[in-house]
Amino acid sequence: MPSIPADLKGLKASMAQRAYGVSKTALIALSKLASLQLAKKNVTVNCVAPGVIKTKFAELTENEELSKYLLSRIPMGRFGVPEEVCGTVAFLVSNDANYITGETIVIGGGMPTRL
Repeated sequence: MPSIPADLKGLKASMAQRAYGVSKTALIALSKLASLQLAKKNVTVNCVAPGVIKTKFAELTENEELSKYLLSRIPMGRFGVPEEVCGTVAFLVSNDANYITGETIVIGGGMPTRL
C-alpha cells in the first residue's frame, strides 16, 4: 500500500519553481496510474500532498517576510508539523483505508490546492 509524497506544488500551477511543480504533478499522475494497475490485486496506491511543513528542510519558514506571506495564505494560520503528515500516511496504509485508492490527500491547513 504505497503512499507517494508529492506536495501542493503538484496541485497548483505556479511560475515559481516550475520544474519542481511539474515533478510533483508527475508523482500525482504516477500514483493514479499505479492505483489503476494494482487495484485488481487489492493493492492501494495514494499520494499525500503536504503544504508548508515545519522541518529542517523548510528553510522558507525561517524567512520572516516569506513566512508572513505564506501564513496569510493558510486559513489555519500556521505551518504544519511532521506528525500531522505521518498521521495521514499511517491512516492510508492501515486497514481503515482499504477502499481508498488513486487519491491525493492534501495536508495543507486549508490552502487552496486546485489548478
